[in-house]
Amino acid sequence: TGPGSSYEPVKAPAAQSSSLPQALQEHGPVPHRLLPQEHLATRLRWKAFFILNPATRIQKKTFGFKTLTKTPMVPELKQFEDELFNIVTSIKYRPFKNQFQDKLREDKEKVLRTNEVIVKADKSTNLYKVSVDQYNKQVKDNITKDYRKCSRSDIEEVTREAADIARKYDLEDRIDIPTEEEAFITVKDHKESFPGKVECRLINPAKNNIGVISKEILDRINSSIRSATHSNQWQNTNAAIKWFNSITAKNKKTFFKFDIVSFYPSIKKQLLTDALEWARSFTEISEEEINTIMHCRKTFLFFKNECWVKKTDPSFDVSMGSLDSAEVCELVGLFLLSQLEQIIPQSNLGLYRDDGLAVVELPGPEIEKLRKKVINIFSKHNLKITTQVNIKVTDFLDVLFDLQNGLHRPYKKATSNPIYIHKDSNHPAHVKKELPLMIARRISDLSSNHEVFTTEVAVYNNALMTAGYNSNLQYTEKPTCTVRKRTRKKNVVWFNPPWNDEVSTNIA
Repeated sequence: TGPGSSYEPVKAPAAQSSSLPQALQEHGPVPHRLLPQEHLATRLRWKAFFILNPATRIQKKTFGFKTLTKTPMVPELKQFEDELFNIVTSIKYRPFKNQFQDKLREDKEKVLRTNEVIVKADKSTNLYKVSVDQYNKQVKDNITKDYRKCSRSDIEEVTREAADIARKYDLEDRIDIPTEEEAFITVKDHKESFPGKVECRLINPAKNNIGVISKEILDRINSSIRSATHSNQWQNTNAAIKWFNSITAKNKKTFFKFDIVSFYPSIKKQLLTDALEWARSFTEISEEEINTIMHCRKTFLFFKNECWVKKTDPSFDVSMGSLDSAEVCELVGLFLLSQLEQIIPQSNLGLYRDDGLAVVELPGPEIEKLRKKVINIFSKHNLKITTQVNIKVTDFLDVLFDLQNGLHRPYKKATSNPIYIHKDSNHPAHVKKELPLMIARRISDLSSNHEVFTTEVAVYNNALMTAGYNSNLQYTEKPTCTVRKRTRKKNVVWFNPPWNDEVSTNIA
């Protein structure tokens, strides 16, 4: 990574992941192999209990929080449950080995033996090794830049406030106390200064579960605003592509691109308050909902048994990793879009989180005046932006837009190469069979036409070949009609046991 850098690139372990549902038995931990069956039995017991005792069901808004009440016994399900759990004892296994699995085990052993910290890249699949001391220093430096230490009494006070909010929503029996996971960093290896100067993103995984309620409130507010204003706040790449394709006379226009610097931590209390007050002109927002949103800004950061709060405003933080931070940014983004639309036509402007893109048809001096106006709008809210203006070609998310020829194509960062699940990985056969088709559809969607697809597909074919696949990706025509047929939601309880190639018994 160059002289003076302590971050050593690591070859990523083979692409394979698996997880099991987590559940607890009524009287203690469940053996690892029984977790999926226990989860299914719990769901069936509750469903059967309410069918047999409809009068006991109390309808209330739970925001997805699971009940902590002991699962009721249902005698009618006893025989089924006995047979369900007996499946585990009848399972037979077989040896499952191949070159890829051997490499996977080797990678795992290397990870377990290393005395260094393996750090993820911020916007790619790259991994870096760094000494423990250097990692701790890097995290501490990123923390002390914006945070100061606080006492445990501050945390206890916010926890009591969270309990009061839970009681107001009648959810005190379902919501756990805020978690205290340790903060960590990711490496911004896409920055031009890397590796000479290593910049990091500080992630705070400590969760206040009231954020689940705040997230749903903000989702409703944001959806109402988007429906009322028709502002181009894109939720995905496809929405941005649709906007680009709608632009007329592309060759006469240029891109006006801006990026909000450190958007999440730069949002101040006054800006969010102003955004919520503005949002009230489009949808009803109660004081209780505003208090819930503001409560979730009282976050704490934890590292090495120490707790930290923001220096500037300890009771307000939009931290990376919190349950509702993305929705807070969307609300503030809509508020900012409403002001930008006063100087740039709505149809020519869009925003995805902290990335903005517009097209303008102006001479150089007028573009510079517009740039200053845009910077001024953000400055009024104590936000900084970087801009790129008077350009014909630009990347946005994972697509590259070209106003000169009106085409768009897939885009990836120079430091990022696609990695796919290996053909010999321990995944269901139908998942691996569908993977090339899914990739082909995605690359086709990102490509304007068959010719663009053919030009760009080689790197993805090579990645598939590296993952053990022999198929070449084929261009998929885009559907002319995107209207989905309305389907009724079936009231079915599904059981999907985790896949393992070592199992020889045909469970399904």
